[in-house]
Amino acid sequence: MNSTAWIAVNVFRESVRDKVLYNLVLFAVLLIGASYLIGQLTAGQDVKIIKDLGLEATSVFGLFIAVFIGIGLVSKEVERRSIYNLLSKPVHRYQVIVGKYIGLVLTLTVNIAIMAAALFALLYYMSWDIPLRAQAAWDTTALDPSLLKAVVLILIELMVVTAIALCFSTFSTPILSAAFTFGIVIAGHFRLWTGP
Repeated sequence: MNSTAWIAVNVFRESVRDKVLYNLVLFAVLLIGASYLIGQLTAGQDVKIIKDLGLEATSVFGLFIAVFIGIGLVSKEVERRSIYNLLSKPVHRYQVIVGKYIGLVLTLTVNIAIMAAALFALLYYMSWDIPLRAQAAWDTTALDPSLLKAVVLILIELMVVTAIALCFSTFSTPILSAAFTFGIVIAGHFRLWTGP
């Protein structure tokens, strides 16, 4: 196994031990569960509300995980001066950065999979007890396969955000790295509307 893979595995193990990560994922799963209660308040749009809130919770909490763990990867190593021991070995700098990126993407993939599983479990629970005649009135089925495409696209977006956060963390302080990354994410989501 080369040094990039070892660094990626180490980053994954270190991220899994982080208690902030568990809190964010637990809060996202609770928000997805709360979308069931919010969906009950709507008239016939409960599945759509659950899907929208579930995907948005996955996106927002995935963004927080990507930014805050991404900016902390390099800055923690520089603060503790453990990066110098790593770079004194026959490891190139790009291998360190790529290894950290791959480890964080692996962490994000596991967390997004947990949040998506919670969303699909909730949607399965929603459609389990409802008769087929009532389900025919819905716009789409509860377990729509296009929902999985949306989850994959959220993961791809978070992979790009992770790369941006890691890039800023290599030369800036953690607070500025977070501000720059959130600024780019907001600018990326901002669309200018031009009329016909």
